Amino acid sequence: MAHSTPSPQPARREVTIDMDHAQSTQQPSTFNLCPLGVQFYAPQPMEEFKLVELEVDVTDPQGAPRKVTCKGAVVRCQREPEPDRYRIWVKFFELPEGTRDSIRCTAKAGKLLCDYCENF
Repeated sequence: MAHSTPSPQPARREVTIDMDHAQSTQQPSTFNLCPLGVQFYAPQPMEEFKLVELEVDVTDPQGAPRKVTCKGAVVRCQREPEPDRYRIWVKFFELPEGTRDSIRCTAKAGKLLCDYCENF
C-alpha cells in the first residue's frame, strides 16, 4: 500500500503596518486583506467613516512586486483588550479590476484572505 505525505502548507505571510510615519506595528495572525478591504490593528483609534488612502505591497500576476493605492472608508474601530490596540476595518471602493486581482493573488498566497473571500 502506498502512503503519501501531505505537502506542508505555506506559512501565513507576516505583515507590518506603517501609519503616518509612526512606528511600525507587527500584525497578529488575525490580520485580513482581501479585494473588499483590510482589517488591521493600530495603536490609536481611527474615526469611523473617515476616508483613507492606503499603499499596499502586492505581487502582480507575473510575480513582480509593486505598490498599489487603495482608497476606502473606516467602517469600524474597536478597542482591543491589549493596551493601546485598536482593531480597524476599512472597506475599499473604486479599485480598478487589476488592483483587485493583485490584492486577491497576494492575499491568497499569504493566507490573508477574509473568511468570505476565501470561499470564492
